[in-house]
Amino acid sequence: MTDKAWDEYTKAAEDIHEHHDIDKSLVKPGDYMAWAKESLQLSIDVVYNNFEPDQLPSEEYKAKALPILEERIMFGGERLAELM
Repeated sequence: MTDKAWDEYTKAAEDIHEHHDIDKSLVKPGDYMAWAKESLQLSIDVVYNNFEPDQLPSEEYKAKALPILEERIMFGGERLAELM
């Protein structure tokens, strides 16, 4: 990986971390079933809600989904850290 790419990934990670403070009580270390249920519910409520097959996602859809995606990245990082 180039230094430039590393810097870009680092900046992106810092931006996500800055905007998504995770409530540690919601991390649920090792509770894999709770994690799966969270993901399923988000899939139902957000990911596939009003999604049209064979069409590109609308800007409205992307704007709604991005903060959720970033939050899920933060939860994944926190959960991985707890498991290590």
